[in-house]
Amino acid sequence: MLEEVTIENFKSIRAQTVKLNQLNLLIGQNGAGKSNFISLFRFLERLSEQQLAAYIFKAGGIGSFLFGGFEHSDFIRVEMNFAVPTPRSRPLLEHNSNTYMFGIQANGEDYRFGGETVGYRQIQKNSHRKEHILTSGKESGLKKSTALYATYVYHYIRKLKVFHFHDTSDNAPVKLPQPIDDSETLYGEAQNLAPFLFMLRQNQADTYFRIVEAVRLVYPDFHDFVLEESTLAKGKIALRWTEQGGNRAFSARQISDGTLRFICLATVLLQPPGVPYMPETLVIDEPELGLHPFALHVLAELITKATLHRQLIIATQSVNLINHFRPDDLLIVRRTRDGETEFSRKPDVELAEWLDEYTLGQLWEMNFLGGKP
Repeated sequence: MLEEVTIENFKSIRAQTVKLNQLNLLIGQNGAGKSNFISLFRFLERLSEQQLAAYIFKAGGIGSFLFGGFEHSDFIRVEMNFAVPTPRSRPLLEHNSNTYMFGIQANGEDYRFGGETVGYRQIQKNSHRKEHILTSGKESGLKKSTALYATYVYHYIRKLKVFHFHDTSDNAPVKLPQPIDDSETLYGEAQNLAPFLFMLRQNQADTYFRIVEAVRLVYPDFHDFVLEESTLAKGKIALRWTEQGGNRAFSARQISDGTLRFICLATVLLQPPGVPYMPETLVIDEPELGLHPFALHVLAELITKATLHRQLIIATQSVNLINHFRPDDLLIVRRTRDGETEFSRKPDVELAEWLDEYTLGQLWEMNFLGGKP
């Protein structure tokens, strides 16, 4: 998993080292910087596929990514440390990690990569091997690098995506017919949800039926998905379903926004380990939108099970959701008077006595944790 990330001059993050756990629930008031931290993973996704120049251009130029704009900073630096699984034959104390670092130097509206490296760190032996990557100006050289550790880092980052299921309008892609063979991986906005569910039913029936059962918990009338090639759009498939005791197929435009979002979340979180194109780290933005309190309870259970085999980074404003977790799971985000985003944690032991009388959500609302909503 991603153990630690050091960020300098990226949006509202001036200089922070963030240590990450298996589960990381980002909480904080509006404008604290949760979205800026989440957007780093979108930035990395484009970086890995050498699509950063277009992404930066569409966002308004490199200045929109610099802390305080051009007046306050002229570079971005990110360093990431990844845990390397230790073989059972070795002592648990022998803890190693891969590293990846890059810098971006801005010169007015122009920018260039510099100092891009990958490496391998042996903690017990206090040794660190580092290799430089040949960059290509405005794009990262990670994808084409022949450096020893670059392949591992590249495959981790290229699978990163931020899942956010906000768009449930009538013309949202998730509600429209999509190519039936577009099912290699679920997209960040679940545009290809129907083809992806079709693939799961064909190739991973156990996972498919776990998704169906999860949906039935929050939508008791739900029976099953109807996943067939559209008669009106050859080679495409649209999301449809049937209810218990009936044969009528309903369209995605006839489902509540909350239920549709829950289907997307269940599909992401119930993926088994070993799926080739699923990220090792799942980044999910505001999963609570439109969900009933009972659906939030089910979602919390799905999150807990998913952490058994994947790392999760989740930005949330839901008091009800965080009530299902421990203080150690919370990554508290706050904005200083100088406009800088800071990250902190409250260890379980510090709150043990308080949690005898209050829920974690109540402590957050009381601003005992910081990051008051």
